[in-house]
Amino acid sequence: MFRSRLVPLVLSCAACHDHLSPTEAAPAAVLVPVSSEYRGWWTELGECVAHSAPLEAQFYIVPEGEELIDPWTGQSAEGLWIGHGEGPGSGDILVRARGRHRESLVKHEMLHAILYTGDHDDAVWQLGGQCGFDGRW
Repeated sequence: MFRSRLVPLVLSCAACHDHLSPTEAAPAAVLVPVSSEYRGWWTELGECVAHSAPLEAQFYIVPEGEELIDPWTGQSAEGLWIGHGEGPGSGDILVRARGRHRESLVKHEMLHAILYTGDHDDAVWQLGGQCGFDGRW
């Protein structure tokens, strides 16, 4: 039932991203403070990919056993970035509890926030192995 309600929402927000809340992608998502670990990764990532943006993203952890659904594919996800029209460095980053300290996963979602796009078209995605993020999608 959750997925059937999500599909119309996805179609209406595919271009803007600003009507999807973290709890629509993951009802059990819990907002967590930005850790020093995340701040460090953000700085490292920005320097490595030569793109900078203020760290304004909010981070959410999805407890084990709970859903995290990518609204664009309808598939289960390990991590997700949702933009809200506030520009580079902002949005919501959701990761499953088991991946909250997995640098490559978190940096992947951070890169979406820094570039402020859900696409993987920018050439910077080729730097995955060099910059410590998962370049696969």
